[in-house]
Amino acid sequence: MEGNYSMSESSSYSGGRKCECGYYPISNLITIVINLKNQGKTVFKKSTIEFGSGRYGKVYHAFWPDRNICVSIKEVNKGHDRLTDERAKNEVEIHKYINENIAEDERNYIIKICKGSKCCWNSNIYLSIVMELGGMNLKDYFEENDVIISTFELMQEEETSFSERREEFLTNIFKCAAKALQQFHEFGIHLDIKADNFIISKEQNSHEPLELCKLIDFNSSIIIPKGEDRIIENLQGNMALAPEIFEGQSVNNGSKVHIHTYIYIHIHTCIFRLVIKNFVIN
Repeated sequence: MEGNYSMSESSSYSGGRKCECGYYPISNLITIVINLKNQGKTVFKKSTIEFGSGRYGKVYHAFWPDRNICVSIKEVNKGHDRLTDERAKNEVEIHKYINENIAEDERNYIIKICKGSKCCWNSNIYLSIVMELGGMNLKDYFEENDVIISTFELMQEEETSFSERREEFLTNIFKCAAKALQQFHEFGIHLDIKADNFIISKEQNSHEPLELCKLIDFNSSIIIPKGEDRIIENLQGNMALAPEIFEGQSVNNGSKVHIHTYIYIHIHTCIFRLVIKNFVIN
């Protein structure tokens, strides 16, 4: 869902009660009112601390009292520039397409917004996109566990940083991310693949083997075959592009475009953790 909001300081709402996920005392959240397209003005209790941000928006943890659930709210400042407005609208349209055309069991590795949303700026302030709440992104999940594994290896005086434990951990991450890409590639191309754009479930124990991750952030994405002419415009100068794009070939669901980008980014993110003692990677 999307809309604009007004803001006020939270007062004595529910005393010491916490939000549904238990992360925030509700009294520490601010009250915002989002004018949702499907149900009009709707109250949320939102954190003032962003837990995610990018070029086109900031993401906040929020509690939805009417439904007694926690959600994430992505806010995009309208009028920042034409491209920002277009990307925000594009993200909502991608979500709308997924909700209307993709079965639940074929998109469980893709982040969700509330069904029935329409792309519309309701004021000159914000476009707010209300989505399901996830956990940390894959980059943070990787970094946190890498410290734990490294500490264990140091205590055990192991000879290599590429232990079986580390290999199993990374393989599991790549499998989950690949599953998310496989689902998205059935109908589109994401065009902004990086570890920050996958999140784990909020129920996931960050120290347990990864069971599921979800692909997020669709402001640059396209639905195949629509939008192919935007690929070069969106990603000029990105050295992670597949050869098909540089050569001007038509891109479709069967192309290896995203696989190339996915491998490139993950290698450059994680390769220094995989160096075996006395082995040099150029």
